[in-house]
Amino acid sequence: RKYWPTKSRILLQQNDFKALDEHYQKWNQTLHSDLAGFIGRLVMFEFKKEVGGGLEFIEQHPLIATNNLISRVLHTHFAIKERRVRVARRVYDSIPESVQKTPNVQGIYARLLLLEGKVKEAIVPARVAFSARPSEDNFKSYYDALRLNGKEEDAYVLVSEFSQIKPDNYLANLILAQEYIESEPSKAMKKYQAIVEKNPKHFVALNNLAYLMTQQSQYEQALEYAEKALELAPDNVAVLDTVAQIHIALNAPKVALEYYQKAFEQDVTNKEIVLNYVETLLQNNQSRIAQRTIQRHEFSDRLSQDRLNVLKAKYNL
Repeated sequence: RKYWPTKSRILLQQNDFKALDEHYQKWNQTLHSDLAGFIGRLVMFEFKKEVGGGLEFIEQHPLIATNNLISRVLHTHFAIKERRVRVARRVYDSIPESVQKTPNVQGIYARLLLLEGKVKEAIVPARVAFSARPSEDNFKSYYDALRLNGKEEDAYVLVSEFSQIKPDNYLANLILAQEYIESEPSKAMKKYQAIVEKNPKHFVALNNLAYLMTQQSQYEQALEYAEKALELAPDNVAVLDTVAQIHIALNAPKVALEYYQKAFEQDVTNKEIVLNYVETLLQNNQSRIAQRTIQRHEFSDRLSQDRLNVLKAKYNL
């Protein structure tokens, strides 16, 4: 029996995680009821972010899983990641209170409460977990809890704090870039450019970068980024809107209309995009379709109403 844990320690010291994963599989196949091999296998599922596989593995070994605290904690974690709320709650409730109060399990508990819609209750365990270990999961739970409770300023402070702790964190940079779009567009552009450099296939970052460049009248470069986003997400309404708006800026309303027609093959609810489409129809002398589009949508917010009134006056609708 000493062979299995000894070899796992050697492989771990060598950072040979592929061989370690294979080792744990053989260990578990050879000694089905060995707890260390079972836990090692679960940890590898977590390491590889294969939470579905981890959950299935636990369910295949119910006896050993339920008789061990570590496996119950990981079972709860995997169930939350797979959004299996009832399973997560049942297993979490079987964990002793003394273990539930530890920071690591408080982070799991916060995510469970958020899934259950208990957003007020989620703040305290999320804060405890993040203060003890500012990981990405704990950051996201605490950030979501603050936002869902209307604590926007606290959420912004948290993002800024986390980005200083982990300046290269992708999620924090993405959130900060979104926060900067209206208030500090130059900062937002830098954040999105950094994200795109690390992940050239992130269509949201590409699209938002194109939008910001359009606002800065950098149309050619904006179109380049927007078209990359379109290749990755050809049916995404926001991306189609960005591409269309760039063609409007380039004085090509007919081309823009083609993109809007594709976007409106879907049910578009964003009122700004609806009005962008209406204006493009009017620029293409298609006032009847524009009027029918207006009639199909309700514009209840003041900003949309004001813009609609401007369009009606400009095009004599």
